[in-house]
Amino acid sequence: MQDLEGGEDLVDCGIYGYVPFEACRFFQDSVNNAGHAARSSTRFEQAASRLYKARGDLGARSQFSKPCIAGLAKIRSDLDPWGIVAGSYDIRIEDGSQSTKTIRDAWGGSALGNAAQFQANQTLPEEWFKFGIIAPGYQMNVQDYFIVNRGVTAYTPIGGNTIYIDAGRLTIGDAGRNQALIMHETIHNAFGIDDCRIMEAIFGPQQCSLPKGSTERRENRPSADFTTWLLDNCVNGPGNY
Repeated sequence: MQDLEGGEDLVDCGIYGYVPFEACRFFQDSVNNAGHAARSSTRFEQAASRLYKARGDLGARSQFSKPCIAGLAKIRSDLDPWGIVAGSYDIRIEDGSQSTKTIRDAWGGSALGNAAQFQANQTLPEEWFKFGIIAPGYQMNVQDYFIVNRGVTAYTPIGGNTIYIDAGRLTIGDAGRNQALIMHETIHNAFGIDDCRIMEAIFGPQQCSLPKGSTERRENRPSADFTTWLLDNCVNGPGNY
């Protein structure tokens, strides 16, 4: 590791020389995305196939438990599992790790999309500008979103009809959890409800906070916790079949 003038640490990034960690991570992710596109495509096709099957399995269900119905009604009074199943029929699944669609376009270019694009642009690493990876005025795209947010497995624009996934991060071996994931993302897509509203309805107040300098509240716990709640209350357990 070396020090940049001003005290910033540099890391050995192979053929790219010594660069800041964030710049090196971007270079490596870009190479991985380009160099393994075929493998990524195969992983994506496998993941998408299992998620579409999960959607079909949801549609074949005849009953949901009382805890599932009551819990969903806390989020919004007209939200129920049958409505979520119906809403899932229009869902498309796309490879977010390879998508160059801007955040605005992913949201359908709406006023909400403009706001989402603005918020996403604020998270672009300064190093990307500093080292000429991107130029001023650059608009974050879906692939960038997954690079910057390394813990994200799925990205679902509110009120749209597309789930963007990173199949390399997504665990798809559990058929029940796949159904829960489809339900979770459909609540965003078909009903326009964000994770903060969901988390506070299910887990109580103060599940989200407003980061300094932001106009968008962020969750204080992983949103995957709600997928687990759906798995336990709407997919598995007594009364769900």
